[in-house]
Amino acid sequence: MKPQLYRVLHTARTLYWRVRRPVRIGVRVVVFNERGEVLLVRHTYTPGWFFPGGGADGGETLPEAGARELAEEVGLTPLAPLSLVSVYTFFKWGVSDHIAIYQGEVRGEPTLDPGEIAEARWFALDALPEGCARSTLAASADLLARRTSTAVS
Repeated sequence: MKPQLYRVLHTARTLYWRVRRPVRIGVRVVVFNERGEVLLVRHTYTPGWFFPGGGADGGETLPEAGARELAEEVGLTPLAPLSLVSVYTFFKWGVSDHIAIYQGEVRGEPTLDPGEIAEARWFALDALPEGCARSTLAASADLLARRTSTAVS
């Protein structure tokens, strides 16, 4: 789809959510490349840098949803099953949003869905760009803390 259509659909969805107040379950995937960098994406319809991900479909497990979204958004496949990092809850636009953060490793470079993804870039986990989404920053801080505590142990 074209970026303009995504923006229109996102605006309509936001208005619907404010009336209905739904509960959403979604997933974001922190993927590491061979250099230990993480992949972030910028969507065409909302500002900010995010880990790839999206909503889970009916009958789909969250790791399956994460792997599917990763393939759809950036054309990458995890090398092994994704592992759970944490779960966050956010309230925005009238939505109760529950986001499971998974991690995994990939090889190769992203191939973007140009209608949905404006840009994808690799970053060091401790040097993320300006404009990261709150969920991205929270998950990054958790991962950095876990890596530090594991290294100290």
